[in-house]
Amino acid sequence: MSIINRIIELLNEKGLKQTDLCSYLEINTSTFTTWKNRNTDPPAKYILRICEFIGITPYQLLADKLSEEHTMLLNDEEELLLTYYRQLSEKHRGVILGEAKALASNDND
Repeated sequence: MSIINRIIELLNEKGLKQTDLCSYLEINTSTFTTWKNRNTDPPAKYILRICEFIGITPYQLLADKLSEEHTMLLNDEEELLLTYYRQLSEKHRGVILGEAKALASNDND
């Protein structure tokens, strides 16, 4: 599936309007219509903003067929853990990974 068709599909799924996307991107609606009619993809400079508007990652937009593992979004608790993890030093990240591995191993026993 082309990127423009995926964008249209996602807009429809989420109940978003193409005209609102055009306003968000600061482009004329005729530009979007041209992409659709010619089945051409938007220039790369618009991809991140399109994803922001739709509320998806660039990977979700650009990957043709995603495995279930890659489409899984993080829940609020996982997002929070990731935020804290990214604030840690390399040394403390290693400690956390070791503890997480040990805890997961114990849960599976």
